[in-house]
Amino acid sequence: MKALVSIVMPVYNSARYLSEAIESVRQQSYPHWQLIIVDDASEDESRAIARRYARCDARIELVELAVNVGAAAARNRGLERARGRYLAFLDSDDRWAACKLERQIAYMEAEGVCFSCSYAYVLDAQGRIVDELRCPLSIRYNDLLKTNHIVHSSVVYDASILGKQQYPSHFPRHEDIAVWLRILKEGRSCCAVPEFLTMWRRRKDSISSDKIEAMYWEWKLLREIEGLGVVQSVYYFSHWAVRGMVKHMKMALKGDVQAASGLPFRRHVSRDQCRHSARSG
Repeated sequence: MKALVSIVMPVYNSARYLSEAIESVRQQSYPHWQLIIVDDASEDESRAIARRYARCDARIELVELAVNVGAAAARNRGLERARGRYLAFLDSDDRWAACKLERQIAYMEAEGVCFSCSYAYVLDAQGRIVDELRCPLSIRYNDLLKTNHIVHSSVVYDASILGKQQYPSHFPRHEDIAVWLRILKEGRSCCAVPEFLTMWRRRKDSISSDKIEAMYWEWKLLREIEGLGVVQSVYYFSHWAVRGMVKHMKMALKGDVQAASGLPFRRHVSRDQCRHSARSG
């Protein structure tokens, strides 16, 4: 019997993209999964959409929160319901390739890995592929302090080894990085599957779009969560800021060039793209 994968999906006002996210889970070639949707007091049709899916698929569970508690606390509520050996995370505006869990679990079991991620395509608001996110094949603690290589929706870890890692609910930004740093601080590494198994949506109205606020929370992460001194914090913060600026400039330039030249954006990822590896593109 293959191991169960518990997938935690917090939802807040994601009606536009929620069905795509859920369908990408239902289309997985790896059938042994449990999807826990935590609706964080949405004010749009998100809860109604999630209810319809929970009624028609017994593998989907819906947790309905009466008040908004934020993404970190919502994920923790989802973790409470998780029964699987493996824990995976999918944000409600992202998507997975159909072979995502199959490929990633097979890789983890073959290589004896307990913490993994994957490469990711970047989607715009219309679902077009506008960029690619690649990361080192092995990410260690100091690497992640310098820049966030790990796409949240690409992560799978073995809870039988690492336990259920709680998110810091008092930390409204970078709470996922805090969890990954906690794991890596024990001397472990995050191993990347060099395939584009995750589709991360870049939205102007998303939490991650506010760069000034991101800088504030990155500094607090280094000082308060990691407990680094001022000199160390300045060192890692400088790496993070410069790399982030270069990355966003490249992404913006790429989009401007495509728009100005009339070059077509790539469309949605099909099942065939599961064969797309690091050697292509």
